[in-house]
Amino acid sequence: MNKPLVFLLFFYVLGICASAALGAGPGSWLLFIFLTAAVYIFFLRKKTGIDWAVFFLLFAAGGCCHAYHNFYFPANHIKTLGREMDLTKARNIRLTAADLSRENDEKIYFFADVEGFEYGGKEISGVKGSVRVTLEKKFGIKVNYGDVYLINRGFNIPRGPKEPGGFDYGKYLAMKGAHYTVYARDFEAMKTGVNPANPLAFLANNLRNRLAGMIYANMPKAEARIMDGIMLGNQRAILPEIYDIFKITGTVHILAVSGMNVGLIAIFVFFILKLVNVPVKAGASLTIVFVIMFALVTGADPSIVRAAIMSCVVLTGILLGRDTDIINSLAVSAFIILFFSPADLFDVGFQMSFLATFGIVYMAEKLMAFMKPLPLFLSLTIATTITAQAFLVPVLVNTFNQFSVITVIANIFIVPLSGMITLTGFVMWIMGFVSIEAARILAAGAWAMIKVMMLVAELLSRVPYASLSLKSFPAALVFMYTMFMLVIPHRDIDVKAGRVSLKAVLGIVTVLWIVVNSTAHSGKFEAHYIPSSGINAVLYKTAENKKILVLGCDGWGKKDAARNSVVPFLRRLGVNNIVYAQTPQERHN
Repeated sequence: MNKPLVFLLFFYVLGICASAALGAGPGSWLLFIFLTAAVYIFFLRKKTGIDWAVFFLLFAAGGCCHAYHNFYFPANHIKTLGREMDLTKARNIRLTAADLSRENDEKIYFFADVEGFEYGGKEISGVKGSVRVTLEKKFGIKVNYGDVYLINRGFNIPRGPKEPGGFDYGKYLAMKGAHYTVYARDFEAMKTGVNPANPLAFLANNLRNRLAGMIYANMPKAEARIMDGIMLGNQRAILPEIYDIFKITGTVHILAVSGMNVGLIAIFVFFILKLVNVPVKAGASLTIVFVIMFALVTGADPSIVRAAIMSCVVLTGILLGRDTDIINSLAVSAFIILFFSPADLFDVGFQMSFLATFGIVYMAEKLMAFMKPLPLFLSLTIATTITAQAFLVPVLVNTFNQFSVITVIANIFIVPLSGMITLTGFVMWIMGFVSIEAARILAAGAWAMIKVMMLVAELLSRVPYASLSLKSFPAALVFMYTMFMLVIPHRDIDVKAGRVSLKAVLGIVTVLWIVVNSTAHSGKFEAHYIPSSGINAVLYKTAENKKILVLGCDGWGKKDAARNSVVPFLRRLGVNNIVYAQTPQERHN
């Protein structure tokens, strides 16, 4: 296979990983680049080809790019100022909304660029850096991209994991370029002006608000929340219990705007333009504009950017009259994203988006060859689901400690419905600018499909052990599993010792290791305190591996804390079922 961009990307990614592991600054990496060039020019130029020099330079470029974005902070950066000041005592923070806000019924979330603040009676101006802002809804203000606010609160230091191996909120925000948070009630945030750094993003924000308004004006709120997630990527609008249902069935990806949405809309727009006799190249150009605007309107998350870049690469191929290689296009997408934001490599959304797409491109066609008797739609859905999930197993297990057993069956029913909802919603948006009545009719159709999709998801989520909780994979197991998935589609890649296939041995050892890793226990009594806000929880493990959870809280008022802290902790230990022990009085009642 001729996939040079994949190998170039591989060395660039290695450089990012090395920078994250070593914590070296950009100066160290620039010195590495200089030494690499010098060694090549004076010693290796006549003994080796230029390829290795390019690979080493890409390795260094990845490290330098990551170091610059994550370890270099000028004197006026909020991270640098935080080493000299107690920023929790700052007041009157001036900041500008730097992305599209996400909100639910209680709070508004957005990233903002800090411009200045008051500290110790002095005005600190010309500040650089980003923060994560959370506004508690009281008056229901609307935050738009470019809005400038004055907030009479101090900065907060993001919390680390509540327990070993738990979610590290501070690390997550640092990957996004934010090192502090600001929490306030919305009436403590006074809007003082508008200063959009990017006029195109400002236009996209206004368009997003209008499109969201069409959804909520024409659909009941419960279904509008789901439509908001599918079409605009606002997962904050989706209720936690709904999110859990789709997570159990392995179809949670449809609740957030994804590459599938971008692909469907790109194909739909290109097809419609072709029907109205727009020239092919002009249609491709217009479709590129639609794709870019859709990516901006939905917040430009990694999965959307990846799909948008891939779509634009394919459409550019049409403009140039050349075919494009999908895997190379995927590599180009990853390189562009990681060049501007190297830390996205460690973002779960980025990993899931690219691994799932790579799995489908790499294996789906070969798997479909074994399902020729089946209808094309059915074989395509099964093959894409299996291949995507196969490459996602390590990420799903190590991030969520959860794996859906019924994901193939669920996707057969839910993914087509999601696709139809996406196209119906897109047409509803177009018609909403022309005819309100037509938009309402289309919204009614989308509402009916969402109701059917919810019914199917809820029924499948009730299947016993539909989702299994698994312990995290060690790094060696992740590597072995990935190597096996890469070689399994190729019959010509194997080594035999006598009659024994080393590929088969690798597969058997990998499966056995997963089973042992998921079922092994220490064989001794243990007690684990589970830190959680408002809840006293202790998990006892007996020598026979019986697990007893003692949970103390005031009724179900703390159910969100249990969902966010206790349940993830249990999943990391491989707990798949909880039997509720009643008191004698409860049994009597």
